[in-house]
Amino acid sequence: MAGSLNGLDEDKCQALQHRMVLLFPDVGAYSNWRKRARTLNLKIPTATFTVHDEMERTATDEERANGADMGDRWVGEWIKHKFKR
Repeated sequence: MAGSLNGLDEDKCQALQHRMVLLFPDVGAYSNWRKRARTLNLKIPTATFTVHDEMERTATDEERANGADMGDRWVGEWIKHKFKR
């Protein structure tokens, strides 16, 4: 829906009322996304925005250098699995 922190605004998120929303930020962006989630939780109290810290906790040095996100990781893992012979 948003694709970036700048796209995650109150107007767009109104459609998420009465939903639980999990956010998976790029490595290094967790703090900013957490602040935005807190703001959205206050402005849209019927929705719950939660920021997942998987990438912050488990990113490799290469992922950190590239500012990777979960999509990058999932695609990389899929490729490794798909072409493993």
